[in-house]
Amino acid sequence: MKNNQLHPINQFINRLNKSGFVLLIGIYIALLVFLLFVLTPKRDYVVVPNYSHDLFNEEINAQITVVGLRTFDEEENMTTKYSILARLQGRRPEDNLDPNLQLERFQLSSYLENGKMYYFTEQSGNKTPITHSYTMYKEAEETIPSSFFVSIQYQDLEGASKVATFYEQMMLTLTNKETYTNTNKLTHIESIEGVDTEVTDAKIAFIATSDTKNYTVSVRITIPKMSEDYHVDMQSWYVDDQGEAYPFIGVYGYADQRSTFNHANRPIPKQINPVSIYSKLNFYRDEALVGTINYTQLIDNLPNNFGTEPTPDLQPDNPAPTPLFTTTEWIIAGTVFAGLAAASVGYYIFDKKRKQSTHPKE
Repeated sequence: MKNNQLHPINQFINRLNKSGFVLLIGIYIALLVFLLFVLTPKRDYVVVPNYSHDLFNEEINAQITVVGLRTFDEEENMTTKYSILARLQGRRPEDNLDPNLQLERFQLSSYLENGKMYYFTEQSGNKTPITHSYTMYKEAEETIPSSFFVSIQYQDLEGASKVATFYEQMMLTLTNKETYTNTNKLTHIESIEGVDTEVTDAKIAFIATSDTKNYTVSVRITIPKMSEDYHVDMQSWYVDDQGEAYPFIGVYGYADQRSTFNHANRPIPKQINPVSIYSKLNFYRDEALVGTINYTQLIDNLPNNFGTEPTPDLQPDNPAPTPLFTTTEWIIAGTVFAGLAAASVGYYIFDKKRKQSTHPKE
């Protein structure tokens, strides 16, 4: 005789109504999803473009300017935002001027220090030269750029559609501060008309003005010799009185038709107690690194225009010589010396007359 007694689980299921069945299925699905997330290994879905550091594109160029901007609220909490300028320029082989290339598509993205990608608004339907402006900031998390990727779809001089890509690695961390000096130019020796002559490859200069809240700083990069292809990557920082460095003005992919790069009037809050400016400039020619400028200067020594040189530093280990006497002491000493000389002359004349009167000539 068969045993018709149901298993306890089956009895439980038989007693469920329609709502109970739905709830049971929902719990089952939730359990499966939970196990899927727990047991499945995490995967990195960040897609980083595999672009190269193109030092000189003969048809089009992308220059990225990055500026760290810091502000304080009423409670003295600091907020950091990054201003991004993407300048797109075309080139014409015969004169290197911009032929106003048609831009079909422009994409800019940044790989952040926290391992995420940051995508900027895509642009289309423009012509070179053009500059796109962005601000990198998310209130919920840090948005510090580690590198930038650019993809440009454009029409060349014959109207053919092409794609150019660019990659720039940021230099946001200041290291080896002891290697930075007051030398702000990169030079080499050339024989000009048989004479060894120092020739400047690249030069960087900063100027500053001051008010009650900020220093206002501008930078200029000069490339005197424009006849050869070049590429400049530069990053600057300001350093506070505790030695902490803050990324400031940077430019990457500067390979312009102009002989100077200028970026003006960026503020440095005085709440940070900034002391010095540091800058690192890598100069490339013909697809190779020619040299690097590691330049530093006290902010208070910076001039207020580019026609003036910075105030010379008095290094602690090479102080200015201390004079033996002050100006007042020299005047007193001179007066005393003159008085003694006059007294000596007077005594000599008096003594001579006294001897003559004592021993008159016969």
